[in-house]
Amino acid sequence: MPFTNEQLKEAFNLFDCDMGGYIDQEEMELVFKGLGMVLDRVEVEDMMRPFDTDGDGKISFDEFCVLVRQRMKENEGPKEVLEAFKAFDLSNTGVISKDNLREVAEMLSERVTDQDIDEIWHYCAMNDADDAGVPNFTFHAWRAVIDQISNRGANKESKEEDGEEELNSTKKAHLPAYDSSIWTDLEIQEEVDRTHRLQECNKKEEDAKLRQEKAKDAKAMLKKYKAETQAESTHTVKESKWRQRQEENDIVKERLAKKRAALQAQAEEREQQRKREEQEEAEVQKKLEQKRENLKRTDGMVDPEPEEQA
Repeated sequence: MPFTNEQLKEAFNLFDCDMGGYIDQEEMELVFKGLGMVLDRVEVEDMMRPFDTDGDGKISFDEFCVLVRQRMKENEGPKEVLEAFKAFDLSNTGVISKDNLREVAEMLSERVTDQDIDEIWHYCAMNDADDAGVPNFTFHAWRAVIDQISNRGANKESKEEDGEEELNSTKKAHLPAYDSSIWTDLEIQEEVDRTHRLQECNKKEEDAKLRQEKAKDAKAMLKKYKAETQAESTHTVKESKWRQRQEENDIVKERLAKKRAALQAQAEEREQQRKREEQEEAEVQKKLEQKRENLKRTDGMVDPEPEEQA
């Protein structure tokens, strides 16, 4: 798909923010993305190096035109057209939405209004409207737009006197006809690839959910373990205190038992002392009684004095 000098100038000026006539490597990445070519920093750096004569990482507009056209010669074909479409199909649905266009415009630092987005989207999507006239910005619509731009660019460049050699060189790589089976085969393969990407994406989401669930379960188990550990620790402390109280109670009981035993022994000893005293008293009484008896018997044995005779 050859680009006119006007289109390239617009792309160049879009990123030449200070209007100094030069753009750097980072800006070049966005330029190629806007032109439908997704390149990484290393590729852009390698392409710019032959043109960056002073090594400051910047190139002029003329060098930019040569660089882009050279890259287009190497990358012009059905697959590149599909890759350009995928660069805008950010949701990987096979359909470019208005939000996709708005997001790409923001990535390219291009200021566009909602009206601009609506006009661009409808202009492209009407190329694949259904029977009811409802527009749909599919790959079919994208190819129709690319085909229109390519034809306009080729016709316009053919009228320019300067750059005939560039025109001939860029027109060496022709895109297949709009109704060619190459496009159909490419779309079928892309649909299969998109399905695989969606499956991988779904699998990643499922894996992420599974990891989240595992993390949640692990967190719950940890919380439960901490609660059990804390409960066990609390139970151990309570049990320890209970045992301590039991030991203290046992000591008190033992002391009380010893005291009761001592008091019982004292009471028994006093009782025995009382009994001994009673026994001793009984013996003393018995001895006194015997002594009285003995005295009585002694008195009974003495003869009475004889009466005087008259």
